[in-house]
Amino acid sequence: MAWQPQSGPLVQLSQCLRDSLSGHDIAAQKSAEQMLRQAKTSPDLNNYLTYIGVTPSPPEGFSANTYHAARSAAAIMLKNNVKSSYRSIPDASKAYVKSTVLAGLQDGNAQIRNFVGNVVTEVVRQGGVLGWPQVLPQLLSMVSNENGQSSAEAQDGAMGALFKICEDNKRLLDQDYPNQGRPLAYLLPKFLEITASPNPKLRSRALSAINVFFNEPIALTARENVNSILPRVVRLTTDENEDVRRFVCRTFSLLADGLPNVLLPHMEGIVDYTIVQQRDIQNEELALDAAEFFFEASSAPALRDAFGPYLNRIVPVLLDSMIYSEDDQLRLEGEAEDADLEDEEKDIKPQFATSKTSRSTTGAAPTTNSQQTNGQAKPAANGYAYEDDEELSEGEIEEDDDQEADPEEEWNLRKCSAAALDSIASHFGGPVFNVTLPWLMENLAHKDWQNREAAVLALGAIGPGCMQDIEPHLPNLVPYMLSLLSDQQPVVRQITSWALSRFAGWASHLDPAGKQQYFEPMMEGILRCMLDNNKKVQESAASAFATLEEQANTELMPYSAVIVQQFVRCFARYKDRNMYILYDCVQTLAEYAGPELAKPELVDTLMPALIARWEKVQDQSREMFPLLECLAFVATALGNRFTPFAKPFFMRCIRIIQNNLEAGASVASQPYLDVPDKDFLVTSLDLLSSIIQALEEPYSSELAKSAQPNMFEMLAYCMKDGNNDVKQSAPRHSLPSA
Repeated sequence: MAWQPQSGPLVQLSQCLRDSLSGHDIAAQKSAEQMLRQAKTSPDLNNYLTYIGVTPSPPEGFSANTYHAARSAAAIMLKNNVKSSYRSIPDASKAYVKSTVLAGLQDGNAQIRNFVGNVVTEVVRQGGVLGWPQVLPQLLSMVSNENGQSSAEAQDGAMGALFKICEDNKRLLDQDYPNQGRPLAYLLPKFLEITASPNPKLRSRALSAINVFFNEPIALTARENVNSILPRVVRLTTDENEDVRRFVCRTFSLLADGLPNVLLPHMEGIVDYTIVQQRDIQNEELALDAAEFFFEASSAPALRDAFGPYLNRIVPVLLDSMIYSEDDQLRLEGEAEDADLEDEEKDIKPQFATSKTSRSTTGAAPTTNSQQTNGQAKPAANGYAYEDDEELSEGEIEEDDDQEADPEEEWNLRKCSAAALDSIASHFGGPVFNVTLPWLMENLAHKDWQNREAAVLALGAIGPGCMQDIEPHLPNLVPYMLSLLSDQQPVVRQITSWALSRFAGWASHLDPAGKQQYFEPMMEGILRCMLDNNKKVQESAASAFATLEEQANTELMPYSAVIVQQFVRCFARYKDRNMYILYDCVQTLAEYAGPELAKPELVDTLMPALIARWEKVQDQSREMFPLLECLAFVATALGNRFTPFAKPFFMRCIRIIQNNLEAGASVASQPYLDVPDKDFLVTSLDLLSSIIQALEEPYSSELAKSAQPNMFEMLAYCMKDGNNDVKQSAPRHSLPSA
């Protein structure tokens, strides 16, 4: 006889599940959570959770709303149980879950269908594709309505579950099983059939499921069948539904990245199609997906040459897409001066110890790292051109989900278009400049700030790639951009600081008269913006100045005194977030103009500001990473001039290393404790190394011998650390004789 729930336990469990989500009654919530923990010992718990999750009729004493909360909690708890302890669930209970849970996919509530789909996906992930061989045919039968009884809700729920299964089991679905073949070889033709469904939601989801397998690494089955898939995708280019066309654009982007050669015969049609989609300004998501194609294709050696005949069509649409929308204009015009407001902790991005990399090689904005979105790498940046947030894995929760994200830090149509233009300009150079020039002339002096701002962004984007063609115009363009550093709109000052830094290499290597006319005003203008009344302008200018330092290299040395004085003013005014980029400015100056910093007057100016910050930052603060890195460069630059300051820095590094080693030892014996961040060890070891190498041997030997605990014992311990960065940092020291 099939398992059936008992009324009493069913009602009691439903009440606990409901109360576990009762944020307004903390006592009831805690009591419910305790009872649910106790209930985990029951062999029938997962049966009850399944029954509650898929059964729409509330038991006696429940309203529709309160029962919905219980059902949601049941599905979430079931999914977590499957994830954490699938192997220990009794076989009879597994069988009941599999035979029952699919009924929840036809629920009238979309949230319930989504939660149940997560359960289905987790069962497949934990039990294996062959552990539930009926699930794929059953889901496809529901989507295709083979028996004529599937409701629209059932089709939607089943297709959602199929998509989740594909996302979470990509590798397993493409695996060749003995006597079974590859499940994906069965799935792909079915998905292609669904792309012809009269239901646009099913068409778009089927195509999105296919796209999962074109993400790197491309599934072998998708690679082998791409020539039969592509014609179906091409037919969808005329689809009336915007979501379908969005996923068509994504398919083209993924193929441009992973299988570019298959697109070559179709380039003209794809370019024309993508341009039309990108010009759909009423649907920015569709336009962004279209722009993604130009970004990916322009980075693919096999495709970018094919862009040549279409530059006069592609470049104008990219340029127009870089102008802020009306909504963005209203938002930005309302920004106030905020330089004197303290930063909140949520405003400060996590910091990691990193090796120093060039800011000037990638992207239409200062490059900091590379992140992923929709399976594609985006050059990240400091706010304007290229940046994106890493997607969360299925089941993860955004820690700051309740906090509003800064729209300026999101990957969007404007940034993607600038990135694509930069990439195309880097390859084609002059032809891109020739297409861009009329647009620049129209918009650089436009009466509306948003057009001026977009023109400066465009100029910076094409700058390095079109330098030979732009250079004759720079004597007029640079003074004009310098005037925009005083623009009323902060966002114009922001982008202008960055754009000027793209031409710092040109200006810094002119003859003395040219430097005086162009480089010095450029340097002074960006330095001035580092003390702007708007924090974002400060950040942009500081990042731009770090780029200018790299581009100018040793040409910067004669200006070190002026630069240091401005840095010290910034130390006095900056709030916590912008302090991070200021460290980078100081570090870069020390790297390229090191001998100048060792002059007594500059040492006396800079070191008190660094020491003041050093004394303010706590040992456990993540700000310690960039500060330690900065000080390592400064110690190297100052050499023996660092001697009067060395001991406090040295001893604190010893303390930080000791504390982190002790914390690591505690974790080894008490695993529930938080693992200490190895970056504290890496950056402290690096500063110790720089101090030892900067000082004369008698004093460095004295420091090492006086360290408590013994420095050499700590270094030996660090060299045995399991973290490669720690092991590499530990032996860097030029150890004095003991």
